Amino acid sequence: MTVICYIYRMEKIDNGIFRFYRFENLGRESGILHFVSSSDGNIGLGGDESKIALGNRRRLAASVGFDSSRMVLARQVHGANIAVVTERDVGKGAQDDGSRLDCADALITDVPEICLTILTADCVPLLLYDPASLAVAAVHAGWRGTVAGIAEKTVERMVEVFGSRPEDMLAGIGPSIGSCCFEVGDEVAGRLKAKCPGTCRSAMNGTSGKYFADLWRANRQQLIGAGLVPARVETAGLCTACPSSDFFSHRRSGGSYERFGSGIVLKRKDAPGK
Repeated sequence: MTVICYIYRMEKIDNGIFRFYRFENLGRESGILHFVSSSDGNIGLGGDESKIALGNRRRLAASVGFDSSRMVLARQVHGANIAVVTERDVGKGAQDDGSRLDCADALITDVPEICLTILTADCVPLLLYDPASLAVAAVHAGWRGTVAGIAEKTVERMVEVFGSRPEDMLAGIGPSIGSCCFEVGDEVAGRLKAKCPGTCRSAMNGTSGKYFADLWRANRQQLIGAGLVPARVETAGLCTACPSSDFFSHRRSGGSYERFGSGIVLKRKDAPGK
């Protein structure tokens, strides 16, 4: 039996195979599949549990309804490089880390049945869909990527490559470390405030040199600044670092290699439900 619960503005899907989450706005779109995986299982390869992680990827794919062999992942480097994924890239990073696309923190495509996948454990995952030009994107935005403008640059690249119009796009800002837990120092706060004003608040009344940074607000600012309609940008509002989180957290775990994934798949035009 499939159980669907609403957590903030996300749906939690538990069908007994692999628990995952969906955005409400993207979930209403028949032209795509998408997911944010949970602590049901690590899907990041590495460490001594790569075989288990591959099995988790297959379970996740079966739960969501895509082919795990058509996943595409990149070596994420906290930058602003954007990879245009084509049919020849299918499967890169799906079975082993060595085949991942090189040095990219955003993936975009208009090729159906490719699962663009981002791995995170505190950084912000972003999913984008343009139902007019039939293009999708998955974005990894840590604080460095946010300062580098990865969200707005991905929108600009979709406009350039696919002829997308920002006002047609929908976006989901996924679970990540929230401003409740993301404490940073003067240098990081200064760079975030310069790029995205109003996204850092001082801790201890400004006397400690520490701040709490809001990466959700920062990336939302960038998406809206790039032309997306505010009502089409959904924020999960789920902090990965909080003790009750259903997602892996690098900070909360003290440096674990475990990762959850956020992915999006463009369906074929003749696929059921289109």
